[in-house]
Amino acid sequence: MVGDININLLSGRNDPNVDSYLNLFASHGMLTGHLLPTRLRNCLDHVMFKSPNCLVTLVLDTDITDHAPILSFCDYKVKFHPVRRVVPRLDIASIVSHLEQADYSPVLTSHDPNYATNVLIALISDTITNNTIATIIPNKNRILKPWITPGLLRCIRNRDYLFRKFKKHPNDFILKTTFTRYRNFCNNLLKKLKREYERNEFLRVKKNPAKVWAFIKKIANLNSEQSNSAELLRICAKP
Repeated sequence: MVGDININLLSGRNDPNVDSYLNLFASHGMLTGHLLPTRLRNCLDHVMFKSPNCLVTLVLDTDITDHAPILSFCDYKVKFHPVRRVVPRLDIASIVSHLEQADYSPVLTSHDPNYATNVLIALISDTITNNTIATIIPNKNRILKPWITPGLLRCIRNRDYLFRKFKKHPNDFILKTTFTRYRNFCNNLLKKLKREYERNEFLRVKKNPAKVWAFIKKIANLNSEQSNSAELLRICAKP
């Protein structure tokens, strides 16, 4: 979120709107991108963001307008992480219920702000941990390849569904035509996206010979261990 909000973030405690404004964005996991003056000595133009990547914000010192222009850069390179088989899920209703019934007297009666902060953080962390459930993700919803998108995964599942339906009714000409066209479309799309991904990965590492050969072995499936035939030959007396 970028815009001229007219709330001076540099005013501190002098402006009662600052705390409620920052708390509102913090409740959604968004942080301010800079605390630099954009008009005179006031920080009125804000950049609020939520991203695991790095964000750099520049305030340009120019007289084009009465407000200094803002320029933000965000690293868009995201590494692919396959969806895990078991993922933690938060029971939000249970967490809210436990927090409403919790005893906050040690926090409210303490005169040491550091101690009160640690107690509050420990209380919230323990509540979240105790109300986290391990959920098994079905194989049909897992993405194991970096070039497969959620939409393409649905396309694959629909292709498989049409195949099973066609197997039950092999004499249905309309169903056969629908499945054949959809299968060809889905397979061609899979091949296209895979080739684009491999091409982009190759261009990314082309200046490093070691990484080039490692990538070639990866796409050619040369990293898999070869099984030894000695154990198979020892099963019987004669090879």
